[in-house]
Amino acid sequence: VFPLSFIFVLGLIYLDKIFSKLGFINLRPSPQTLHTKSVSRLGGLAIFMCLFFISSLSSDSSYSFLSLFLFTSAPIFLVGLIDDFNIIVKPIYRLAVLIPNAALCYFFLGIQAYSVEIALIDFFFQFKPFSLLFICIAMAGSVSACNAIDGINGLLKTWFLSSIFTLLFFSEIKLSSELYLFFTALFFAVLPVYFLNFPFGRIFLGDAGAYFLGFAITVGLIKTYQINELSPWFVLLMLSYPVIDLLVSIARRLLNRYSALSMDGQHLHHLILKKVQKLELKSEKRNHALTTMLIFLLYTPFMLIATNFPNNTSVLQLAFFFSFTLYLLVSFLLYPKNFIGR
Repeated sequence: VFPLSFIFVLGLIYLDKIFSKLGFINLRPSPQTLHTKSVSRLGGLAIFMCLFFISSLSSDSSYSFLSLFLFTSAPIFLVGLIDDFNIIVKPIYRLAVLIPNAALCYFFLGIQAYSVEIALIDFFFQFKPFSLLFICIAMAGSVSACNAIDGINGLLKTWFLSSIFTLLFFSEIKLSSELYLFFTALFFAVLPVYFLNFPFGRIFLGDAGAYFLGFAITVGLIKTYQINELSPWFVLLMLSYPVIDLLVSIARRLLNRYSALSMDGQHLHHLILKKVQKLELKSEKRNHALTTMLIFLLYTPFMLIATNFPNNTSVLQLAFFFSFTLYLLVSFLLYPKNFIGR
């Protein structure tokens, strides 16, 4: 997986250089854009194609889950890919694809939620329409949250790789052979993009990659929760950083009376980056690297709690509450004069 992904990545970087010389500059105006040079946004394509080739050519039956996942994730991946080719897809249209895309995972991969361990809500899980609607909305939110933190070099990929690394090496949770291969293949498919993106900024995931990784980690964690009969709060705590970031961003936008689906430059990584830039490190790549590492220190302890107490709902709930509080506290300290403003 690793060498094949690396070949795809190098090829896409080379193609971007050729096209930029012909005048096709891959740079778009956006509140979340933090780079100034043409950079390929097709890192997600390299990851997807690598996994597609490996799972298609292998005779190992353990690849069946990965193959089926690639099929179910294809619609939102393609929507993101269209956007990566500078054909702008409005957020509302992406959401319109995300929700039925999550339904595909429900029917083809058996991705379900049975409980949130809150009595009033758990009663409704006995009704299949509610269970389906809940998992679709939850997955759409999680994938959107992952896309939202893909704002600086290495941030989403560091979080993604940290999630898998923690699950594989700092956890007593038993994984089936299909899930173990699923997580391992994803890890090594993403590594080449990570090495050339962080901190060098040679290639970006793009929307296709961000949506794909968000879908992959969400599906993998929910399936792990199902097979091992873990607390549902295990999944939520593992996803706490992007989910909390999304919830706070939506609340901030609504309080300022503009669309919850609009983009802005006030996510936690933007606020931390602005403070890091005042250190005058003389390199934007160093600023991005330091910001990514600082945020890594914020979410890693909660991942370790999730993987070491996966059945203890009380501990997981307390940790999630503390994670939420920490996020708000850090955000307020970094931006006290206009905490909820643009």
